[in-house]
Amino acid sequence: MNFIKKFWSGDVSMVKSFWIFNIIIDQVQIAIFAFIIIMNSLPMSLILLFVAPYKVWVITGTWRSSDKYEGKKIWATLVRIYIIGSILYLIAKIIRSALM
Repeated sequence: MNFIKKFWSGDVSMVKSFWIFNIIIDQVQIAIFAFIIIMNSLPMSLILLFVAPYKVWVITGTWRSSDKYEGKKIWATLVRIYIIGSILYLIAKIIRSALM
């Protein structure tokens, strides 16, 4: 199974899914896209077009990996709380950019 499908189905460890893909790569990609958008004087709402597909993939894969997590359940619960917060934040950003 290729990595994208493996991640999507939650077959990557929750620790890697959360820390590497949800935190590190997510922040790096946002910074890169924001830099490109700012340097080219493009509307910041464009960042959502670039970030949203990745966020859907990473949130889904991380949620599914939390289902399969065999460690302390508090960690899976905290990851899910973070994911729900991320979804609410993304929705708020989409609404805000649509209103501007």
